Amino acid sequence: MAPSVASAAADEQSETTLSNTLSDTSETGGLPRRWLRAREAAAYLGICYHRLGVLRDQGRGPQYRKFGRMVVYDVRDIDAYMEALPAHGGR
Repeated sequence: MAPSVASAAADEQSETTLSNTLSDTSETGGLPRRWLRAREAAAYLGICYHRLGVLRDQGRGPQYRKFGRMVVYDVRDIDAYMEALPAHGGR
């Protein structure tokens, strides 16, 4: 039972850190961040940056946009991608 409590605490801390990152408005003049670079999007999804690149190359990941060589993701597209995935487990 203790590992699940520790896991839940780690998940909560990770979620808080991510929430703070997304709500950081210092660079956006008071507006919430909407666009994430690939590394930030991978962190948001909880996957490795390289795995996100593989998903992008295979056309299986969330929608993205390119500005020259820079790849960016809309947080709303990432959320929609996750919502569209099938749910598993539970009792």
